[in-house]
Amino acid sequence: PLVQRVKGAKPQSMEDFDLKHKERVGMRMMKIGDGGKEIHKFVKDSSEALKVSKLAPSWKAYVDFVSNVVIEGFVASIAESLQGVCNIFDPEVIAKNEMLPLFEVKMELADKKIIFEPPFLAKPVTDPSLRLTVDGWLRDFFTCVTAMPRLDMNAGDYMYEIRSHFQMQCLLALVSELL
Repeated sequence: PLVQRVKGAKPQSMEDFDLKHKERVGMRMMKIGDGGKEIHKFVKDSSEALKVSKLAPSWKAYVDFVSNVVIEGFVASIAESLQGVCNIFDPEVIAKNEMLPLFEVKMELADKKIIFEPPFLAKPVTDPSLRLTVDGWLRDFFTCVTAMPRLDMNAGDYMYEIRSHFQMQCLLALVSELL
């Protein structure tokens, strides 16, 4: 998963954790881009070896099949990362594995109010907060899909298919519920 919590790891600042996350995302994007180029090359080589028209129904069915394999691969990868986020915030998983807090959070009492640093939600919404950070992770998971162009068109990606996939919807709802 792109975000994971190591058992026994000490709490760290949200900024440090997010920096490591961005590094992992960058490496994953490069791997997906390279893998996408290979898949495109294999499909092109198959077309040339078979000398089949790209308009033939059998060829379109083949490309559709390969596209579905790619989509399921993206879904599996993103699902693993979403499940990792769920495990980070699930109180039962935390208690069962005796995990330490993920982030360092400071709590202060000011004018009879408890103030958390970093806050869960910030005002204005663009200020750093736990929710904004987690939303960024989720965005990064799905952005990885854009590193590989579609096989069935000359442009675009598989974002629509991934976002509308039932498993993605369920896991996003679970993450939202845990937060």
